[in-house]
Amino acid sequence: MSTLRDTTVARIRELRKARGLSQRELADRMNLLAVTPPRRTREDPPQPMNKLIDQSTIAKIENGKRELTLLEAFQFAYALDVAPIHLFVPTDPALDEEIDIGPTMSARPDEVRAWIRGDLPLFQDARLYFSVVPEHEFKASNIAAWEQGRTVVKTSPDSDRQEPPEWQGDHQELDQ
Repeated sequence: MSTLRDTTVARIRELRKARGLSQRELADRMNLLAVTPPRRTREDPPQPMNKLIDQSTIAKIENGKRELTLLEAFQFAYALDVAPIHLFVPTDPALDEEIDIGPTMSARPDEVRAWIRGDLPLFQDARLYFSVVPEHEFKASNIAAWEQGRTVVKTSPDSDRQEPPEWQGDHQELDQ
């Protein structure tokens, strides 16, 4: 079972090579994002330039010797011309290996993508989960899919796949 970190690092390397980019070329593309922010007025002090990334940093990230910040992950996605979700989670349907998304929690790649997109809860109370979805993004089919039990997760490495605990869907106070 791989972790989100392992998956993201592997996807960075895989996408970089698929795009025909060297680590240095990828660093150059990422550094295009590291421009000095513009000043609004002449009186505003200059803002510090975003941190630059170099070939050795990309090598350390790809080899798992350096952690990846969330900002860097978004910069990698931009530089590699992919949506961030496809950087974090494999897109190959043949890869059905579960991803460790936290202590004692794992899910298939398709489940993790649906969760990140906000389409389906993995292990949360569905009412609370869907209550924060903006109205213009809400799809009734998401609730129907969840009710059919299409989204389940392992709650520990030793357990069989199981539905979320019953108490998570039982929030009587929300109905009042």
